[in-house]
Amino acid sequence: MDTAEDLKQDLLRRWRAQFDRIAFLAEAAERGVRTVYATGPLFDLEKYSPRKFRAGGRTSKEPIQGCDNWVYRLDNQGRPVHMAVRHDFSKTERQGIYSYASEEAVYTEFFMQGHVPSTYERITLGDGQPVNFQRLWLNGNGFPLREIPRDRQEEWIMGDPGRYQIVIKGYDSQDGRIQSGWVWVEGGRGFGPYRSRLEYSYSNEGKLERMVKRWEDGRAETVFAARTKTGIKELSTKLSRRIAERVIDALQRASFNPPLVAAELPYHSVTSYIPSIVPGTQADFEGLKYPSLVAAIDRKRWIELREEDFAPEIAEFMERMNSSERWEPGTKMLREAARTVTEFGRGQSWAAEDFVAFAIDWEFEGRDLAKILKDCGADRRALKRWKNKGWI
Repeated sequence: MDTAEDLKQDLLRRWRAQFDRIAFLAEAAERGVRTVYATGPLFDLEKYSPRKFRAGGRTSKEPIQGCDNWVYRLDNQGRPVHMAVRHDFSKTERQGIYSYASEEAVYTEFFMQGHVPSTYERITLGDGQPVNFQRLWLNGNGFPLREIPRDRQEEWIMGDPGRYQIVIKGYDSQDGRIQSGWVWVEGGRGFGPYRSRLEYSYSNEGKLERMVKRWEDGRAETVFAARTKTGIKELSTKLSRRIAERVIDALQRASFNPPLVAAELPYHSVTSYIPSIVPGTQADFEGLKYPSLVAAIDRKRWIELREEDFAPEIAEFMERMNSSERWEPGTKMLREAARTVTEFGRGQSWAAEDFVAFAIDWEFEGRDLAKILKDCGADRRALKRWKNKGWI
């Protein structure tokens, strides 16, 4: 079984079998021998190795004050067996189960309000090297599924590629290291399916120097770049400036009914720091009941930035943050880019006098909206508008 379609059908079959596993969450937590806490998701299954399953971020032995804690129960080998997180802002809860065998590892995450397996991931291995990786992720945690009969749920999900994303990868290894690979993606932002190749290059000493994803249409994206002599502050400055330039150019070219009151730059902490652009006009704001443009603005109006426009610096920037297990530079970089856009926008014919661009990860930062707006250059008029709405 080595084709994308075969692996997709296998993935769907395995996902269907997860619904009843929600009953084993408490048992999974009890298998853990110690608990660690984090401010965001850790233990990316795609990076699992039988030799060492690295957290990929900072952990604490005690609950971390002032944030929603991701709580991991670890076995006697330091591997996670259970995850739980409760989000104060959205009033939702997710729990996950990890399981391990000699040649595979599996992670299933449940959206507790809907009793739905909202994420399913599986990695298979041969001689300690990855062979295949499969992931099914449901947009919105699959919340609507709780109102749909079990025998119609898969039909409902697959009926709209915006409701899910499937990622399948295959790897070719030789002499103890990955030589090449392929990726197949369906659903999510781009719908697809899209196919790409993974190209790996190593130094004479056998150290991975670069990994490039190359699509069938010739586009290429550097997804990993080894560290250079450039400092992370310099990388941050370059990326902040370049992102601001691309956002400004996109807004000037876009077609919308001015004035533009806000441009939200949503991103995903830890995993992605190339934001989307979600424009909010005066008309949009008059009807908004909550401050999240991501939730209110039709996705067809979103503007997507091309990751390849920021290579290879973004790949090295991500690698530096991952290796140091510190992601604050990524957030700071995007806040600075947003401030630049805010300052440029004021005075433009397409922007309101109190225009503000702001970078935010709602899942983790929703409660900090007032501070984020200030960090991104919001003036008194902008803050008053948002306060009158009851949002800050």
